[in-house]
Amino acid sequence: MLGRPETWDGGLDSWIKEYEPRLEVFLKVMREREDASIASGLLREDQRLSGHMQRSWETGDFWVIYAVRNSFAFDAIFWKLLDKKSFGPGGGWDGWKSRMNLLTEEERADMEAFVNRKMEEAKERTLHGWEPLEKAL
Repeated sequence: MLGRPETWDGGLDSWIKEYEPRLEVFLKVMREREDASIASGLLREDQRLSGHMQRSWETGDFWVIYAVRNSFAFDAIFWKLLDKKSFGPGGGWDGWKSRMNLLTEEERADMEAFVNRKMEEAKERTLHGWEPLEKAL
């Protein structure tokens, strides 16, 4: 399970199928270690992490955090797992097309302006606020 979910050969569904049983084992052992630490006074009941981890997986918050921390995987995670949770059925890889109706005309215009600005900035390829190495020395 060292491979990242978004690069797993079988795709996200396959990764989840492989990961879930291992997560259960991990959480079981973690709860046992938390119990032992509580019994020995090294940990308080309110300091357990296993319950938070379990809920994060069950609610899908795990994937929100994963997508935020791994922006290169955001599209794959969002369209496969988060879009439906947030907006209901109708998403998927082409889901952005059906989701456009959730935006106001003003929001669509702002988005179009933002995309156009970013496309122009990409042509320049200038790093703002970045000093070349020779100037920094």
